[in-house]
Amino acid sequence: MAEDTRPTEGAVAEESSRSIVFTIAIAAAIIIVPTIMAFVTYRFATQRMADPSTAGNVPTVANDRIPDSVQTIQFDQQYTAVLRESEEYPASTFAFKVAFDVTSPQAVATIDRHRARFHAMIIEVHSFRSRAELEDPLVKQSIQRNIRDRANELLRRLGATDRDRVLDVFHEQYVVQD
Repeated sequence: MAEDTRPTEGAVAEESSRSIVFTIAIAAAIIIVPTIMAFVTYRFATQRMADPSTAGNVPTVANDRIPDSVQTIQFDQQYTAVLRESEEYPASTFAFKVAFDVTSPQAVATIDRHRARFHAMIIEVHSFRSRAELEDPLVKQSIQRNIRDRANELLRRLGATDRDRVLDVFHEQYVVQD
């Protein structure tokens, strides 16, 4: 007589319960692991940034003093047109005057030799902006950072050393004229 190779009801039930337990364990892991990671991220990163009690504990630059060797280079007043917000009004003019704080006499000499390049870059960064943009203080800070970064890149391309760089850019004049 042939042997019956079919599994018994008990074996089927046991296999079925193992499969269900395995599925539940995988589902729990898929839910629990990201939840724990989200909590850890919130606890150690986001919460500390948002908590005002830790605001004083933010590390600051150890030496935020401007060195005595820094020289200021002033650029002439420059103008660019402001993007018009409507066709019924004439375009406004944006007048600005920029100055650089530079770390070394060699950087000053390089900037003076290539003043036209720096002048063109400064105008380019200020151009094609609307009145609403120009009145936003964050945009003004962004323009200053952009000029500083591009000036340092231009100095690097002109062969200046790492010591020769623009530390800060500031506006001596920043006015939208109608």
